[in-house]
Amino acid sequence: DVQPEEDDARVEGDFLFNGICSRLLERALAVLSSMQRQELLDLKRAYASEQRRVLEHFCQLEGEWVARVKEQDLKEFEVQISTRMLADKEAQAADERRRLEAEVGDAVAGHIAEYRRRVEEEAQGILRERRKWLTDRLVLLQASGSVGPNDRALLQRLRQELRACESKIELYNNEFVAQDTTRA
Repeated sequence: DVQPEEDDARVEGDFLFNGICSRLLERALAVLSSMQRQELLDLKRAYASEQRRVLEHFCQLEGEWVARVKEQDLKEFEVQISTRMLADKEAQAADERRRLEAEVGDAVAGHIAEYRRRVEEEAQGILRERRKWLTDRLVLLQASGSVGPNDRALLQRLRQELRACESKIELYNNEFVAQDTTRA
């Protein structure tokens, strides 16, 4: 009985550890990706600006080239600004998605706990009804006084089932009391 609980705890610990490591890795890679994107955009921007300045400085007679390079520099600037803004919005959307996933996970866990509680209460109601029926049946059989070989086997079976019901009810009551004391 102790071994499965230890295995469950170990599996849960591994799952939590892997989740934390995964989130840390995602954050580190996101920062690294952002830094590399920024560096690449800065290099491209510097290259386009340098080309424009050189042509403006040395090629005044080639006005068409200078105009094309200016337009290219402006388009490069526009692409970089839109890339940065899109990256920022994607990061915000990813953060929002993670937040919503966490909210949904919490809500699902709450619903599961509530359903589990209802299932346990329903099972306890069934056990109590069965215990009452078994008790009544045992009293009736014992009161009738006929104890043949078939009746003994039936009485034995009913007593075993009654003990099983009572032990499950007691176990549930002990767990319920333990949960109430931990909540308080």
